[in-house]
Amino acid sequence: MRPNEPRHRRASGPGLALAVVAALVAAFGTVQGEPLTVDDAIKLRRAAFALQGQYFGQLKPMAAGAVAFDTRRADALVTRVTALSQMAAEFFPAGSDQGNTKASAAIWQRPDDFAQRERALQTELAALARSVQASDENAFKSAVATTSAACKACHEDFRAR
Repeated sequence: MRPNEPRHRRASGPGLALAVVAALVAAFGTVQGEPLTVDDAIKLRRAAFALQGQYFGQLKPMAAGAVAFDTRRADALVTRVTALSQMAAEFFPAGSDQGNTKASAAIWQRPDDFAQRERALQTELAALARSVQASDENAFKSAVATTSAACKACHEDFRAR
């Protein structure tokens, strides 16, 4: 260990976010297994969305050219966002529109529209992943913008203000 190196390194890596959410799911139950309580569903989705925002937010400086395009880092971030976005959809059981949530009642009133927004996000994330795997920086920049637009569209329709 170097003299100025901290004793404990910060945990990181592609699996960290998934491990955090997996631990939360294990602690609180799952939609397919033990039913989630409303409070647990809200906690889990807030955690999943917070992590999605954190990881997607790290892609934006690459897309803007503020930091170098790093395919390895971008791939890890896109993998995390994709996995979290797929899990988050499970955390909207009936009744979880009440409590400490920013989820709009429109999610439960218009479930087909909400599902369509989820599919649109998955489509854009797949395009983003392809751009990273191809090391195509121009396609990456465009895909970050369209993925961001898909997030924003869902927030406009389904996030309470």
